Order: sequence, then structure tokens, then C-alpha cells
Amino acid sequence: MTRHEAMERLLEAVRRPAYTGENRCLPCTLVNLLLAGAASAGLAAVSPVAGAAAFALSVAVVYLRGYLVPGTPALTARYLPEPVLDLFGKESSAVDRAPSDLTPADRAAGAGPLARLGAVDRDADGDRRLDPDFRRAWNDAVDGVSAADVGREAVASTLGVDADAVSAVGPAQFFVSGERLVQWPSEPALVADAAAGRALAGRPAWEDLGVDDRLDALATLRTLRRDCPACGAPLARDEETVESCCQPTAEVVAVSCEDCDVPIAERRIG
Repeated sequence: MTRHEAMERLLEAVRRPAYTGENRCLPCTLVNLLLAGAASAGLAAVSPVAGAAAFALSVAVVYLRGYLVPGTPALTARYLPEPVLDLFGKESSAVDRAPSDLTPADRAAGAGPLARLGAVDRDADGDRRLDPDFRRAWNDAVDGVSAADVGREAVASTLGVDADAVSAVGPAQFFVSGERLVQWPSEPALVADAAAGRALAGRPAWEDLGVDDRLDALATLRTLRRDCPACGAPLARDEETVESCCQPTAEVVAVSCEDCDVPIAERRIG
């Protein structure tokens, strides 16, 4: 085995995919880097070289594993104030929240913005589904949108805000009004929402919705899709209990494309 191969195996053993890459939690990363900086600064007072080395090692660990301090997700959820979590999209992202203006009874009955939009109805068994006319309009719109088309102007139009209030900060991540990070689980999910926004444009019930309710409606609509907005393959739907980073344990429905290996929706239920 070469030295390079040995190093690659070591890095693979250290990496934690559940907490890095697309799964990386920004608040957890920030908290860990701040703690590493404080500890390294204290050590640097005794030995600058040791302090610098300690900080470099800490950054490498956070990069590879997602966190440095054991118990980070629970600690971050407990001690970071809600405005800070909201800033990083932990309370008002496109995937987390239950519709803000609905009671549990309303949600169970399928009432609220989605019903008023005419985007959902019930099948013969009483299960909620996409309204057939809306589903066709949405799929037609998906065919006309690519990831390259979805920049800040498309996001602004989808959310009903001025384009100057939106700035891109990463793949499927945008700051809105300079203070709030809105993020999607994947670029295909963002494409789906941009296309849904086009299909819903002009409907009075849609135009009356604010940013939060638009995100809520779009996230729920994604859980009702049958096919992937990227490749057209059937979507897999799972319901499970999870402990999301920086969030309490919750029942969620997760929708993903197994062909593309990308998440399309993750939505709290109940």
C-alpha cells in the first residue's frame, strides 16, 4: 500500500458523511470553530506555535467530521438562540416548518394555503395528492427550468420578493433580505420549487402569500411529487423519526430520488 493510499484510507475512516458535505450544519460548524479559536488563543498565550497548530488541527477535524465537541447537535440546539438558528435556516428553511397558519386539525384535513391554491385534492381513497391540472402544469414548468436558470431573480420571483433582496451564497442556498438563509435540500428541489412558482403565478391565493407560507406550501408540494424533477424517475417516500441537527426529535417524511441519489423533500409532519 502506498503512502497516498494509506492516507486516503485514514481520511475515509475519520470522515463523517452524516455531518459533512450537504449534511453540514452551519450553526454547529460555527460553534465548534469559535470554541476551537478560544481554546487555541489560550494555548497561544503560552506557545504561539502550539496555539496555531491546535487551531489548524481543530479546523481539520471540523472539516472532516463536522464537529469537534462531542454532543454538538444537542448543545447547539440548546444554547443557540432562535434568531441565530433562524439566520442559518434551521427554523425557517424550505424543508423544516409546518405551515405557519395551520392548526394540527387543519393540517390533518388538508386545509390552509394548499387547498386555497387549488394545488391539491383527494383521491378515491381520501388520500391527499396533487391536483391533476396543477400536476400537469407543474411538470410542464419543470421541463422548462434547469439548475442554471435558477439564480437570485428566479428565487426572488418564487418567494415574491424584490430581486435586490436576494443573494446567492452556495448551491441551493440564498440570503433573503440580507439576514436570513433559505436553503433547499438539493438543486433539483430548488428547480422543482421555481417551476411550481411559475405554475402558481397569477393565482390570487398564491400572490397573497408571504415568504414563509410560500416556502411551506412549496415544501409540502414536493412531498406529493411522484417523479424526480431532474431525471423523471419515481420518487421514494419514507416516514421516520429523526433527530435532526439543531432540532428536536420529530416525525418527518423524506422524499428522494434513488436514481439521482438526491433528496427532494424532508418535511416535519404532525
